Amino acid sequence: MLDIVFVNETEYDTTGYDTLITEVFNEAMKVEQIDKYYEVSVVFVSKEKIQEINRTYRGIDRVTDVISFALFDNEDDIVFEDEEEEITTLG
Repeated sequence: MLDIVFVNETEYDTTGYDTLITEVFNEAMKVEQIDKYYEVSVVFVSKEKIQEINRTYRGIDRVTDVISFALFDNEDDIVFEDEEEEITTLG
């Protein structure tokens, strides 16, 4: 199971991207035979905002198309108390 949270901080309609991203994630989980519960957050931001994020967190003062952050740096950080009930948030 996959729960995708979409946040659009731009003035553009991202509905088509939401649908495409959902299809891609679902297919990837199927191909990789992932059957645990996961949550992914996808945030659409302006060029200025992504440049600010790059500068602040990566020390790179430029615009990029995509940036990703893992919620956990290492799988050892993930604790499953009840694998059937818990949702692991990926970022």
